[in-house]
Amino acid sequence: MFDFIDILPIIDEQTCPQRLIDIHTYQLVFFADRKTLPKYTILSHRWIEGQEVTFQEFLNPTEKTKAKSGYKKIIDACNFTREHGGWKEGYIWIDTCCINKQDQDELSWNIASMAAFYRNATICYAYLFDIESAGPDMFTTLSASSYFTRGWTLQELIIPYQVLFIDRNWHQIGFKMQSNSPQKDLQAMTGLDSFSDEFSYPTPDLYNLLRTLGRRQTFIPED
Repeated sequence: MFDFIDILPIIDEQTCPQRLIDIHTYQLVFFADRKTLPKYTILSHRWIEGQEVTFQEFLNPTEKTKAKSGYKKIIDACNFTREHGGWKEGYIWIDTCCINKQDQDELSWNIASMAAFYRNATICYAYLFDIESAGPDMFTTLSASSYFTRGWTLQELIIPYQVLFIDRNWHQIGFKMQSNSPQKDLQAMTGLDSFSDEFSYPTPDLYNLLRTLGRRQTFIPED
């Protein structure tokens, strides 16, 4: 069981996730506005090409869909939240299956709103599928994870109030900011001096941010 600060951010009505996954039923639930939106956790992860589960696949999963590592990741994220989370509502947002990417308007709106989704989440799980915990000094090996080479994961690391690193077996590595946090390691890996003040909203300077982005990879140049 981990502990985290119970923060209830101000959620703007225009930047609320429209769908969340019920961690008990593994079903997508639609929320019309912020009045009905519960607290939720959110997943940050590196996509694996050919293995992620789309909105349509998650609605009606076949045996082929369930055989994907991306499907197992969704179920494991729900189970982890249910077993270790310290909150009652029981919902999680995962970008692969909570967005109908066949609807271009919906896709564009979600991409533009994603930073707010991560900012408004109670906690963000950073899932490192290529790292296995190896004791209290695990933070020194974080740089081996490809998570820190991807484009989209940069904002997902910086923006949330609280980020909990999790290894491939869903074992807790630790928070990005706590007494034994890997602040120096994160600074070295990201090139950003943004992890020194606990739970502060980082504002990295533009030069370092652009330099950092230039070293990261995305599937398409537009990203």
